[in-house]
Amino acid sequence: QNLNQNTARRELLNRIAGGDDVTGPANVANNEAIRNRITGPMRETAFEGGEMVDTNRVVGVIDAMLKAPDNQGKVVQKALNSYRSSVLRSSTKLDDGAEAFIHPRALYAIRKDIGPDIAGLGAKPERKFAKSQLVDLQRVFDDTIEASAPGYQAYMSKFKDVSKPISDMELLQDIQRKGAVAAPDLDQLPILSQAKMGTLLRG
Repeated sequence: QNLNQNTARRELLNRIAGGDDVTGPANVANNEAIRNRITGPMRETAFEGGEMVDTNRVVGVIDAMLKAPDNQGKVVQKALNSYRSSVLRSSTKLDDGAEAFIHPRALYAIRKDIGPDIAGLGAKPERKFAKSQLVDLQRVFDDTIEASAPGYQAYMSKFKDVSKPISDMELLQDIQRKGAVAAPDLDQLPILSQAKMGTLLRG
């Protein structure tokens, strides 16, 4: 009876994850490879046709954010200044040094750090307390990149869509791992605790 219940719980998770009923959720790496085959050309097409961005356009917005009364907290100031420095460091100055430009691909590389910072998963977890400001900054980056590399937003939208199943698989693999008890069943697959699974699925 318990083995049948375990099999049913395992198969339920596998069905939601789109994985094999026996071997568990589909291999995340394979799905990431598929995602890259779909979205990679969209990203490259946008950036290959992209134009350089006036650095002051981005830095000016960050400077305005830094001066805002609501953004005077230490964590917010440090987070915004860090991205300001990254933009300047990745820019190329003209011969007279009066103007500087940054490639949209470089802006995108810097922008990729914002998501983990918002979630508190970056090198400085405390930046999650600057979530509101970083979300605004992320939007500034996205709008700026799209203006100089048309097609970028379409790439981002597609990337988000095809990433959802991958995120679901990763979540369910984590649920299976956390919901398992020590001893495997006769098929050498983990026994999933009903109590643990219920808690994890609700949370």
